Amino acid sequence: TPPDTRVERWAIEFGAGRSSAREDAYIQTLDDFGFARGDLLFGSTTAHASVAWSPLRNLAVVGTYSGLDRSGFTREMSDPDGVEYDTQFAWRTQRLGAYARGQLPLLSGWFVPYIQAGGGPAWARTVFEDQDAATPEWFVGGHLAAAAGLHIQPVIGPRRWRHIGIFGQI
Repeated sequence: TPPDTRVERWAIEFGAGRSSAREDAYIQTLDDFGFARGDLLFGSTTAHASVAWSPLRNLAVVGTYSGLDRSGFTREMSDPDGVEYDTQFAWRTQRLGAYARGQLPLLSGWFVPYIQAGGGPAWARTVFEDQDAATPEWFVGGHLAAAAGLHIQPVIGPRRWRHIGIFGQI
């Protein structure tokens, strides 16, 4: 008889990573106006939280919130009286996503390579701050994304519980 493909499993995933500092025309314009990047050496921290539901052995539906990118720039200024102050410009981008994940549990589910694709809304907030005020702006759009990864989920005990695992994703 063929193996039962129904597994009905829920998972909560938390991830963190780093994105490298970018060089593009926008960053070059900030450089041209004398802004110094605050994250030049280390890039920016990214994080996500996901809920995954596997109705079948080889399929999961994943909902994710992700903090994508954040960066800040500072420029030293002085007013006509010679009083010095800093002008700052910063942004932060985030997204919500719904993804379909194709997965292949191997070795009794200890190793689960997967690929996923999907999309959803994305938004960014910028703030320009000088000695007078802070000026925030919001930008809203969408995103499409694809990823590949590997879950490592050991089986524990006679009831075959899977409570904690680790994963990597690109």
